[in-house]
Order: sequence, then C-alpha cells, then structure tokens
Amino acid sequence: DRSVSRGLGDVYKRQAKNIFFRLLFDFEVLILIISTIILLVITDTVISVINCILLVIITIDSYQN
Repeated sequence: DRSVSRGLGDVYKRQAKNIFFRLLFDFEVLILIISTIILLVITDTVISVINCILLVIITIDSYQN
C-alpha cells in the first residue's frame, strides 16, 4: 500500500520535473523569464533611485525650515 503511493508520488515528481525542463528549454519561455527578471531588477533600481532622491529632497527641505 505504501509502495503504491510512493510510486505515484515519484510519477508526479517526474512529471513536474519534465514540465519544468521542457519550459526551461523552450526558447520563447526562456526569453520571457529572462526579460521578466531584467525588468524586475531595473524597476527595483529605479524605485531605489527615486527613494534616494525623495530622501535628499525631504532632508534639504527640513534643513531650510
């Protein structure tokens, strides 16, 4: 009984692994993943720069008042 359920678990794991590797080696999916990662990095950098600029503006404003 236990070996049957373990066998099914192995089948499901193998299927998930096969789907993952098929997606990974699909060129269009790979380009989509890479472009999404790049977009996230750029967005995070832009937000960090904007936050720094706002912090400088707030700091300057507080010294002037």
